[in-house]
Amino acid sequence: TVVDPATVMVTHITEVVRAHAHELLGRGEAQELFDILARSHPRLVEELIPASMAATEVLRVLRRLLKENVSVRDLRTIFEVLAEYAPRTKDADQLAEFVRHRLSRQITKKYLSDDGKIYGLILDTTFENELRQTSAAASSQVLGVDPRLGRRLLETVERLAVEFSRSTAPPLLVTSPDVRRAVSDFISPRIPGLAVLSYAEIAQGTEIVPLGVAGQAVNNQQQQQV
Repeated sequence: TVVDPATVMVTHITEVVRAHAHELLGRGEAQELFDILARSHPRLVEELIPASMAATEVLRVLRRLLKENVSVRDLRTIFEVLAEYAPRTKDADQLAEFVRHRLSRQITKKYLSDDGKIYGLILDTTFENELRQTSAAASSQVLGVDPRLGRRLLETVERLAVEFSRSTAPPLLVTSPDVRRAVSDFISPRIPGLAVLSYAEIAQGTEIVPLGVAGQAVNNQQQQQV
């Protein structure tokens, strides 16, 4: 199949725009989206802005979603989630996680393989527990990946990356909901293109086919191979 230069250029531009959508969405563009939603759901918009959140706070949530390639087209659902959780927290990252859970069907559809299944790496449960413990030991309310755990995660992901080459599905790592954000923040700049989803973002009834277990300690890997 011969692909003309114009098609290649358009595809490249589309990918660049998608990768930087969170940077391109400014206050003006966001307000236009809010105004469009207000025409069909005025009370929903009024309940959120400015009653519960400022427009700039909503913008931060939208940018967080776009940064991880989550479409904000379903603005009605996003506003409904924000209206529900904004009284509890104004943290954009946490609110974005709540939105992701509600958009599970949309997110799942994006990563479904041709056979209707989700193929991806599964984050080791022991690794997840260590992640929680290191955060607790540091008395931090925000989970983070320390260097030791980070090296282990990267090594196993790189080792298992060959499995992705055998699958037509997008590269994907599946984690528990409470550690997803920390893992994604760590992985994204180091392995661009590897999406990180939580089990809460995969629609019920969808079969998850493991391509391998990421983050396993060396001794656990050797035991499985025996």
